[in-house]
Amino acid sequence: MLLAAASLALLLTSFLSAHARFEQTLLNRQSTEVDRFIRRTLTEFQFEVDASAVGADRLLSNAQQRTLIERLYETHVDELRALSFVHAVPQTTGVPEGQETARCVISSETEQEFICAHDASGEGIPDLRNRLEEPFYRETITRGLYISDIMWGSGTVPLVEFGIPIVLEEGGERFVLTIVTGELDISRLQEIFAGSGFAKSGTVLMTDSEGRVLAHSAGPQYLRRDASALLTLMLQDALMREQFPISSLYGLAFEEGVGYSSISSLDFGATQWFLIAEWPVGDAFLELLLIGMQFLVVGLLLLVVVNFIGRRLAQDIVSPIRTIQQKASAIGKGDFGERINLQTGDELDDLGDSLNQMAEDLRKLQQVREADTRAQALATAVAKEHELEEEKGTLLETASHQFRTPITALHWNIDILRTRPLGKEDKELIEGIAEHTENLATIAGDLLNATAFGAGYRAQPDSGPVSLRGTLASALDRFRSRIEKKRLTLQEEFPYPDVVLRASATTLRIALEHVFENAVTYTDEGGMIELSVLFDAERREATIVIKDNGIGIPEDEQKHLFDAFFRAKNAITKKNVGTGLGLYIANNVVEGHGGSLEIVSEEGKGCEVRMILPSAAVLTQENSAE
Repeated sequence: MLLAAASLALLLTSFLSAHARFEQTLLNRQSTEVDRFIRRTLTEFQFEVDASAVGADRLLSNAQQRTLIERLYETHVDELRALSFVHAVPQTTGVPEGQETARCVISSETEQEFICAHDASGEGIPDLRNRLEEPFYRETITRGLYISDIMWGSGTVPLVEFGIPIVLEEGGERFVLTIVTGELDISRLQEIFAGSGFAKSGTVLMTDSEGRVLAHSAGPQYLRRDASALLTLMLQDALMREQFPISSLYGLAFEEGVGYSSISSLDFGATQWFLIAEWPVGDAFLELLLIGMQFLVVGLLLLVVVNFIGRRLAQDIVSPIRTIQQKASAIGKGDFGERINLQTGDELDDLGDSLNQMAEDLRKLQQVREADTRAQALATAVAKEHELEEEKGTLLETASHQFRTPITALHWNIDILRTRPLGKEDKELIEGIAEHTENLATIAGDLLNATAFGAGYRAQPDSGPVSLRGTLASALDRFRSRIEKKRLTLQEEFPYPDVVLRASATTLRIALEHVFENAVTYTDEGGMIELSVLFDAERREATIVIKDNGIGIPEDEQKHLFDAFFRAKNAITKKNVGTGLGLYIANNVVEGHGGSLEIVSEEGKGCEVRMILPSAAVLTQENSAE
C-alpha cells in the first residue's frame, strides 16, 4: 500500500511538473508570435526623409502625403481604419506643432475606401485637428512608438491607436518631422491563436487589461466576451505563487470544475494584454484519476488477501511468504520485470498474481513515462525545425520590408526631379532610374508575397463571395498601359454576366497579376494575349484561361515551373531582372483555394495557363438584376 501511495505521489509530481512546463512553453510561444506580429506590422509605417525631400518650411507636400497614404493603405487594406499625419516641428511657418496636415478615414458608404482631407497650407479645414495635448503625441516623440489600449469597433473588432515618427535627416542631425497615427484592426491576432488548443478541450486565450477576449483558440465567436473574473482569478493565483514559490508546482486554481494553470502578460507602453492557458479538470486529470483508481483497487485487494492469509497462517506457507516478500522488495526497488511463480494452489498464488499484475501496471507506467520523455524530445526537435522555418520566413520578409524604405525614397526623389526642367539626356537617365526602381519594388513585392503565400498556404474558410469579372478587371488594370505601349492585342471572352467564387479577392488578384505579368513581359510587340473564362456546372468549377503567343517555355524545364526562384533560360535572356516567384506564388494561392494550376507551353510558340477554381457559381441576368 505504501509502495502504491509513493508511486502515486511520484506520478502526481511528475504529472503536474510536465503540465506546468508545457503550458508555460505554449504561452511563451504565443506571446512571442503576438509581439512579433505587432512590431512587424508597425515597422512598415516607419520612414526616414532627408532635407532634399521637403521644403524650407519642413512640411511634407500633399503629393508626398498622398503617396505615403496610397502605399500604406495598399499594404494594410484589411487592417487600416484611420490614418493621420501630425506636424511635429515647433515654430514652423503657418502650421503649429501638433496640427494634422492630412487625415483619412474609411468611407461609411463603401467601407473599402479612404476619404482624406489635406491641409498643407495651414488655411484650416474643420475636419483637421490640433492633437498636441493628446497622449499619443508625447509618447511617440519620447519613445519613438505608441500603442494605445484596446478600442472596440463595430461588432467584435479590436482596434488600437498607434503613433510612428517620420524622421528628417538634416545636417547630420535627425529629428521627428511628422507623426503617422491612426487606428489599426488587430483582429488578425485570431489567426495566431487558431488551432493552438491542446489536449481534448484545453484552450489558449488573450484578453485586454479589462478582461475582454482579444483572441481565442476555440474561434472568433469568443471575441469581446467578458473574461474579467477569470483574469482576476489568474492574477491572484500568480501573486500567490510569487509569495510562496513552492506552490508554483501545484499552483492550480479551480472554479466551477475548471483548472486554470498558467498566465503571461505582454506590455506595449500604454497597454497591457494577458495570455491564459485554460485546462478543464476533467480533461487534465482523467488519466491520472484512472491510474489512481487502479492503484486503489490493487491496494484494497492486497489488504483483503493479506488479512485472509494471516488467519490461515501455517508453517507450510512461510517459505512462499518469504518468496513473495523478496519478489515484492525487488519490484519496490524498481525491478518491474520480476515475477512471482509459486504454484501452491492456494490464496498465495492469488497474492502472487496480484503482485505480478501490479508490477505489470508499474512497468507500463514506466513505459508511459519513457514514451513521454521521447515525445517531449521529438516535440522539441519539431518545434526547433518549425522555429528555423519561421526564422527563414521572417528573414525573407524583413529583407523585403527593408527594401521598401529606400525604394519609397527613390520614388519621392524621382517625382521631384520630374517636376524640374531637365535636358533630354537627363530625363532619359531619370526614366532609367525609375524603371530600375520599379524592378526593385516588384522584387520586394514578390518576396513579401512568397512569404505570405508560401507552401502550405490555405485560404480562409469564410472567404468570398468574390466577383470573378471584377477581380479580373482589377488585375488587368495594372497592365493596360503596358499592353498599349507594346501594341499587344488583348482578346477577352467572358460569356456570363458574372461568376462568383468562394475565395479571397486580394490573394486571387495577386495570383492573376503574376500570370498577366509573365504574359505581357514575354510576349513580343504586336503579339496577342487571349483571356477566357469557362464554367463547369456539374463540378461547380470556374476555369480562367490566359494564353499568349510569346517565347514559351523549354520542355525540359517545365517540371520546375512551380519551384521558388526558378526562371527558364529563355526568360532570363528576354529579361535579366526577375525573382522566379510568380508561378510559385500563383500555384500556392490556387492550391490554397482547393484548385489547381495547369500550364501547356511550347518554346517559341507561347504559353497557356489554366487556373481551375472550385466553389464557383454563374451569376445570370435574372439574379444579377435582383
